[in-house]
Amino acid sequence: MKVVFKIASLLLALASCNSGADGGKQAAPQAELKTLPIVIPQNGTITQVKIQSDTTQSYSLYMPANGDSNSLLLVFFDPGAKGKKPVEKYKALAERHGIILAGSNNSKNGLSGEESAAIAKKFVQDVQKRFNSKRANTFACGFSGGARVAVLTAIGENLPGVIGCGAGFPGKPEKNYGFSYVGVVGNEDFNFLELKRLYNELDRVQMKHQLLVFDGKHEWIPESEMEKAILVLKNDAASGDILATKIDSSVAVFKKEKNWIRLYDELRLGITSGLDSAHIIAWRTELRSLKKNTACITDLKKEAEIESMEAEQQTEIARAFPAKDFMLLANKIKTLSQESSKKSSLQKMSDRRLLQFISLMGFLYSEKALVSDLSLTKKYLDIYGKADAANPDYHYLMACYHTKAGDKSAAIASFKKAADLGFDDVEKIRKNATLQTLQGEPGFFDVLNQMSDD
Repeated sequence: MKVVFKIASLLLALASCNSGADGGKQAAPQAELKTLPIVIPQNGTITQVKIQSDTTQSYSLYMPANGDSNSLLLVFFDPGAKGKKPVEKYKALAERHGIILAGSNNSKNGLSGEESAAIAKKFVQDVQKRFNSKRANTFACGFSGGARVAVLTAIGENLPGVIGCGAGFPGKPEKNYGFSYVGVVGNEDFNFLELKRLYNELDRVQMKHQLLVFDGKHEWIPESEMEKAILVLKNDAASGDILATKIDSSVAVFKKEKNWIRLYDELRLGITSGLDSAHIIAWRTELRSLKKNTACITDLKKEAEIESMEAEQQTEIARAFPAKDFMLLANKIKTLSQESSKKSSLQKMSDRRLLQFISLMGFLYSEKALVSDLSLTKKYLDIYGKADAANPDYHYLMACYHTKAGDKSAAIASFKKAADLGFDDVEKIRKNATLQTLQGEPGFFDVLNQMSDD
């Protein structure tokens, strides 16, 4: 666990270095309000709501047709302050389960813990007051850096549950903080090992917790996984036991066998969410067949070996970036990218996670170097591009680099490529003084309009 949290701390520190003036100072706290007017979006629309105690802050709000003051309230923290993104993604889920959704438009990566806590406090309290919602009905959810903010919010606001997507706690958990935690992570997410190890750490401090794994990368999780996570927390609130005691005692055996997390979770949700008995029987059959399959134990040992080597490589990569060991990084990318029939599926997933880790580090170091050293920026961007050439953020940073280097034609081409790959943070571009020098160039506003239309 120490290796993972040291790396997480390094990434948080780098993100803070790049926050610039965006963080700002928080407005002085004001007297608490008894109630606030309810805002109900019409025809399933998402409404942007200003926080009454600090109108410089806002959030995206979705109220389902059957929502009321007794509804579950799910508050989101996006790493880029895009509160609308998760609200839009999960609004169909909100309708099915009668859940009120709210996403902060101010919480983001790069802020200090104090700034994040102040934003979260005003945000959560404003939503609760508008709907007269109880703390017991409020769950926090975040993705990546936002997942860590969700944990801080649950501690600070005494919330009963957290859904952490693609990242864990802001540090090593030292005690039982009194809330239920569901971690959800893709099997190709560079934070996969962190979430798996966090599971054991939460066992140690005796916190109620569960881990859900899906096929995917570092991203806001699929709707189906969010639904599972919500069911876990709702079941915990109702029964007082996040691991539900109704399951066959033999299930405990599978905690040490291949794919136990998925099977165990599906079986438990099948019982607690009222799915038909055929579904439950099917999962029990598969669990029992795994128990008799000795290959599972062999695979588990291989998995442990691969994950141990992955952790060592993460540490090596994290050290190579500040050491400017570009040869090591280039060779690492070449090895990880090689397709081979000799590689197991577990090894291939580990390789993809490491490539994504290099991509993340490439982004952070390239962005930091852009401030003062173009030559170094190009070297970091070369590594970033080798690891993740289809990443829109890579092409966005290339546009910044080319602009600073005086090649405006290449800058527009990179800018267009970023937009084609899905880059749509128009506000970030408008605040970027470097890119603003491209305004007179042919195609600049066409790309900006493309981003706005998307």
